[in-house]
Amino acid sequence: MASSSSSSSSNNFTPKKYDVFLNFRSDKVNKNFVSNLYAALHRKNIYTYVDLKNQSHVREQLGKMVTLFEPDRVDEWRRAFEAAATNTQFNFTSSIIKSESELVELLVEDESAALNVEGICLDMSEIGEVQLNKVFKSMRNLRLLEIRSSTNTMMSLQSFSEQIKSVRYLYWEEFPLTSLAEGFSLKNLVELVMPYSNLEKMWDGVQDLVNLRKIDLSYSIRLTHIPSLIRAPNLESINLEHCRSLTEASFHLEYLPKLTTLDISGCSSIHKFPQLPRNLQRLHMSGTNIHEVPPSSIESLTCLQTLLLANCKRLERLSPSSFEKFISLQYLNLNGCTKLSNLPEIFEPMKNLEHLYLRNTAIRDLPSSIAKFPRLKTLELQQCRELELIPKSICQLEKLVILNVSGCMKLNALPPTMSVGLKSLSRLNLSNCSLLEIPEQLGLLASLESLDLSGSIIDRVPGSISKLLKLKQLDISNCKNLRALPEIPLFIEFVDAHGCTSLKTMSTVSKLALTQQGWDHFPVRSEELVFLNCLRLDHNARNNLINEARLRILRMATFSRSKQVPECSSVSICYPGNQIPKWFNYRRNGSSIHVKLPHQWRNSNFLGFSLCVVAAPFSEDNFDQQIHFHCELNFLDKNGNTHKCKSFLRGYNSQDNNDEDTSIRLRCLNSDHLFIWYDYGLYLHEMEATDTFSEAWFKFYAIDSWDRKVNSCVVEKCGIHLLYRQEAARFGFSTGLSEQSDAIIETYDNDGEFCELGTGKKSEYDEEEEDHVSVELGYRVVQELANTSTFEKQFQDEAIDSMKLEVQKLNQKAQQILQHFSANN
Repeated sequence: MASSSSSSSSNNFTPKKYDVFLNFRSDKVNKNFVSNLYAALHRKNIYTYVDLKNQSHVREQLGKMVTLFEPDRVDEWRRAFEAAATNTQFNFTSSIIKSESELVELLVEDESAALNVEGICLDMSEIGEVQLNKVFKSMRNLRLLEIRSSTNTMMSLQSFSEQIKSVRYLYWEEFPLTSLAEGFSLKNLVELVMPYSNLEKMWDGVQDLVNLRKIDLSYSIRLTHIPSLIRAPNLESINLEHCRSLTEASFHLEYLPKLTTLDISGCSSIHKFPQLPRNLQRLHMSGTNIHEVPPSSIESLTCLQTLLLANCKRLERLSPSSFEKFISLQYLNLNGCTKLSNLPEIFEPMKNLEHLYLRNTAIRDLPSSIAKFPRLKTLELQQCRELELIPKSICQLEKLVILNVSGCMKLNALPPTMSVGLKSLSRLNLSNCSLLEIPEQLGLLASLESLDLSGSIIDRVPGSISKLLKLKQLDISNCKNLRALPEIPLFIEFVDAHGCTSLKTMSTVSKLALTQQGWDHFPVRSEELVFLNCLRLDHNARNNLINEARLRILRMATFSRSKQVPECSSVSICYPGNQIPKWFNYRRNGSSIHVKLPHQWRNSNFLGFSLCVVAAPFSEDNFDQQIHFHCELNFLDKNGNTHKCKSFLRGYNSQDNNDEDTSIRLRCLNSDHLFIWYDYGLYLHEMEATDTFSEAWFKFYAIDSWDRKVNSCVVEKCGIHLLYRQEAARFGFSTGLSEQSDAIIETYDNDGEFCELGTGKKSEYDEEEEDHVSVELGYRVVQELANTSTFEKQFQDEAIDSMKLEVQKLNQKAQQILQHFSANN
């Protein structure tokens, strides 16, 4: 059967001529690397044969390379291989060639070796100053040339033009010459890429560029002139981005039948819209100085799909006739056109337009004909400060996914039927709209996944949002008038209410909903509830947060352990408070806590750790608007070995905000705050390595987004809770509880205190923490620490200092009480 298959493969094989032969015989070669290399060569019309172990039909057919490649090409390769084999200078296995600089020297000295070079890539920052014309002197067969960082390179113009006549692909970063030589031939060139070049002009006259497909001279800031490209019939892409000295783009572009991409964005000296070929698909003109888009220049652009005109500060209008010509247009970006005051009414549908960006324009209203964009998915109106009205016709955009009106200061109402017509809307941004009222019908937007109301004047959030079953993100941060928060959706992942300084009450999701509903659709990712600086939250609201935190943690822990889920599944909640919740098994003052783990604590019912800290108020000028925490954990096993690991605990990640005063407020905590976490992946791999851990030390400290310690944010208290399926089952979660007889099962006494099953005794680490610790207890703990094992001693100094500080505070309080008592008597 095998021989039959081989024979069939051989008979069906049709010989084909290839340009390149690749042979990767080692099993260590990454297959993705080979496939990507093959695809890259194919895109450049370089036909490549990849010789793999399982492709033997060529050898079985004739066994000669000449059947696949041109005979003279094979002879060239044979000579090159022979030269490499006999020339010890190229014996890479003996490590004689140790750098690119040494390689350049060898090529200069050995003309026979240089003659066989077809491609070379050099990083001139690794070589230093060099005369490149000497390097290229004997490379008459050079086809690929790539040079990077060539600021210090020296060469003559004439020698360069002579030596690269055979090059097909030329990439030269920071090309040092101001022009290319007269008579410079690019006949064989397929791609010319010279970003950040020193060119002022390219060449004089008209070049024969029949093979040229790509030109990239981006960021050549001295370039003033592009010669005629009329003899480049196969040119597909031109990139002149940020060539800011270029004054015009009229180099016979209209005669390039295959040109599909033109990028002249950032060419701030271009004032006139160019004449363009009819097959153009992508036109990037952002940051140019044009003031109009004349109909005569674009009437033939029926294939145009992408038009970028962002930050064209002089552009004042688009004529209806020019707008309607873009029948294939999918993406239109007019962001930052600060003089553009309106969009024209159109009479013919633009059936392909999907994305319309009008951010920071002077638009006062949208045309009612916006309904003639039936496929529109994105409408960006952010920072349109003059916008007063959104027409009712927007409700006909059934495919609209993203609507952003953030910062539209004069907008005071939304169309009342919006929630009925916008069936596909998933992201709605109404932030920083100082006059906008939020309609109660918001809860009818059944597809909504993200809702941003931050910085608005609302005093309440519509109760109907609880019906938004797909809502994942709710941002109500810095809503200074907001006083109450209704029940949030069951499967929400992110609620940001930081800076809601008037917020007093909030409802929570019912216990029944959290424990019993929607398990088949539970999206296990992460859940984050942020209530930083919400200092007016009443006692009931804070209790609601504590209870919801516990239920959400148990839900995530139960689901994470029973399903195949990402290790990043987590829950984090923060709000004003200074007491570790009673349901945490272990609670301590200070930033570290020592835990003597119960017997057989890590069994099949163990769901993981929940962690908690109390962070003191702080303010820091250099704080970067993010606050997170590290937890350093040291496990001690029964053999006395220490296992160390560190975990990142997400605190608060500020969203971008243009309000300078608001950003300053984000740099501080105005009171003690509680941070509670559960992370399914926390120490997962470390704990799976062994089952013998008997003790653990947890140490917490605050960090910023750069992983730098934030010394001004002090961890005052910390707590640890061991989660088990028994606890989850008691709250109504379906857990698949193990019937292990030796499982550690937790119960709670009538006060909610933690006990170990069968003992009736409170855990030795579960004394309720008051505002202070007794002097007697302080000295007792210090004495215990003095007798601890070597494993514990690394934390002694910190713990002792913390206890001494507490004792000092208590002594001061005692003296004040005695003074007060003496004064009253």
